[in-house]
Amino acid sequence: MTRAVVFHVDPSPAQERLLRSYCGAARFSFNWVIGEATGNLAARAADRESGVGEETMTSSLSWKPYSLRKRLNSVKAEVAPWWGENAKHCFDTGVTQAADALKNWRDSKAGVRAGKRVGFPSFKSRHTAKLSVSFVELNHQLSWFNESRHVVRLMLPQALLKSKDPHTRRQAQQLVWLHTVESTRRLYRLVEDGKATIQKVTISYTGGRLAGVVPGALSVGGTTGETATHPSRRRSRCRRRRHSPGNPVPPDPWFHRRARPCRKPTAARRWARALEGSGPSDRALPENIRTTGPN
Repeated sequence: MTRAVVFHVDPSPAQERLLRSYCGAARFSFNWVIGEATGNLAARAADRESGVGEETMTSSLSWKPYSLRKRLNSVKAEVAPWWGENAKHCFDTGVTQAADALKNWRDSKAGVRAGKRVGFPSFKSRHTAKLSVSFVELNHQLSWFNESRHVVRLMLPQALLKSKDPHTRRQAQQLVWLHTVESTRRLYRLVEDGKATIQKVTISYTGGRLAGVVPGALSVGGTTGETATHPSRRRSRCRRRRHSPGNPVPPDPWFHRRARPCRKPTAARRWARALEGSGPSDRALPENIRTTGPN
């Protein structure tokens, strides 16, 4: 069973700039894969129109994430000389998203995919694309958390981690932990007890705010409902209890407050007193009361 936990994050200005750079690298790798796939399809269509045989035709491009990732790494230094400033997870995010989009288009075209027909994926714009990046770490599950339980680990470029410059290493120590608004204690306990496995951590801009989505595989049991709820929407454990002979808790005056009788509106009371003769005369009543009263 797969469930996701959402944590709103509060990054520092330096961390926000780094995350925006990560999202830009993911968008670049997505557009690069779509460009390679478009060029390959166009070349094969041109060969087919010119009568070139299948043996000499341009070889088809594999759309599997592993093959696309390997192809990008072979030309990364040429097409993206700035790749060392970002973590490798950024490029893997774009490649995976592009591979999924191409697969959905192919399955929809072949009639295998149910639902609305999916068009060929288009390039992501710098101004309209949603900023999102995913980090994957399956070997060290507890490395995502810290003792404060209000931070989540942020993957850093290898250039910062392996640098011998003291200033750069201090900068890496300041960037490695991303502050979360909600506590991660409940998720940490599930991972520590072996009841949950974090598959990846996705950080995206949603509604002008950064949010971290942590999908994980949960073991079927009584704890699945605990992580299904949002951390900020969980029900408080402190509940008000009524006083009973077996409950030593003192009575709460809110429960034992004497209910006051519901009083009538002012105009209705005045009208009732006027009819009984114990109140003001009919002339003192409002015009709407006099006209709507009995004859």
